[in-house]
Amino acid sequence: MASSQQIFGLLLSLGIISGLTNMFVAMAHLPSIIAVVVYLIYVTCTIGWILLTGTSLELKKYGVLSRPSFKAFIFVGVLLIIVISITRLSSLFDEIMSNTVIQAFFMIYMFTSIFWIASFTAKSLKSNETNEEIDINDYFGDIFRIVFWPIGVWTIQPRVNKIFKSN
Repeated sequence: MASSQQIFGLLLSLGIISGLTNMFVAMAHLPSIIAVVVYLIYVTCTIGWILLTGTSLELKKYGVLSRPSFKAFIFVGVLLIIVISITRLSSLFDEIMSNTVIQAFFMIYMFTSIFWIASFTAKSLKSNETNEEIDINDYFGDIFRIVFWPIGVWTIQPRVNKIFKSN
């Protein structure tokens, strides 16, 4: 398993590179597609960390990846990456995203699905740690640690590593 420092470094580096790419593209009048591709790599890695963590914990707990809630978790996570990609790519073409209703729908879906996949991962983490039936009060703080990923990586990844080392 990767350490929290390695994952934090990767995600932070990709975030900084994405921001700098946006700045350089604007200053040098380069094609915007470069900035979009770098941003999509960053988003895919960030959401991918949440999805991989949830998948690993689900497999550790149940031994199979066929539960309906897990299938929904993967579907929502992959669809989230696709929606963010469509939204970001459509920003290259002003007339497509000029509709406020479409923008509002995408934003509501993105926020809802980010919290949902973070909730699934947090619940899987807590249920692996306690081996008991849990409710939202037990893992509510972990949801926000995962959503705000710098904090999440530093606090969640060591706990995930501990679960897999205690095998």
